[in-house]
Amino acid sequence: MKKQYRNYSTVCCLFLWLLLLSVLSPGHAGSIREEMAGIPTVDSLEQYYYQNRGDLYKKRYILKYTPKFLEESGVTSVPRWVSDAINESLDSDYDALVEEAVIAAGKLELAEFTGKIIDIFKKAPQKFSAYSSILRTFSVGAIMKIGGDYARAAVPEILGAVSREGVSQPEFGTVLRMAQKYGDETIIDSLQNFKVYAENRVSSISEEDDNRQIRSKYENIASALTVVIGAINEREVAHE
Repeated sequence: MKKQYRNYSTVCCLFLWLLLLSVLSPGHAGSIREEMAGIPTVDSLEQYYYQNRGDLYKKRYILKYTPKFLEESGVTSVPRWVSDAINESLDSDYDALVEEAVIAAGKLELAEFTGKIIDIFKKAPQKFSAYSSILRTFSVGAIMKIGGDYARAAVPEILGAVSREGVSQPEFGTVLRMAQKYGDETIIDSLQNFKVYAENRVSSISEEDDNRQIRSKYENIASALTVVIGAINEREVAHE
């Protein structure tokens, strides 16, 4: 009897696992795209959103396709429900939903969410762990799309949230592009500190084969920082 019970439990667990896979599979995403493709108007999309608001997976894909939907529909002013959906999603603990909300805010150039996006960048390592670099990269990208004074004001905060060790993280390249485009003389000291750290790492790593790749990585980082610092200095001189 116990053996039959164990077999029954195993079958139930397998069934539930397969059901979960079917829901989270690319095919499920495809069905959402098909559903959205049949939505004729922005008002209909709003109804679809509120009908599926509790399904975080669907909500994620609604946010993913809404900016393009609005553009193709000729909508020039972002509807209130879209802003509310993004605002709500930026506070979520579901990393993929936060990602789509950040991207949507950038595409729609919703400057009012700049502060929240900066907070996501700051808190990502603690809140989202392994997903941190992805969220940080998209966060900086979104702020750059928003641009203008909002991006310029964000640069010191973003740099301040990067630890010295953070220069080796994937998102640091995006941070440097942002600094080069929007930074001014107020961030030079921070960039110089990162450069010194990278150069010290180069000095501390031997040129043996096992370490060559790591050493080269920090050499490239130091070189990139030199370029960014030079570009900012040139721009500041031109403005004088």
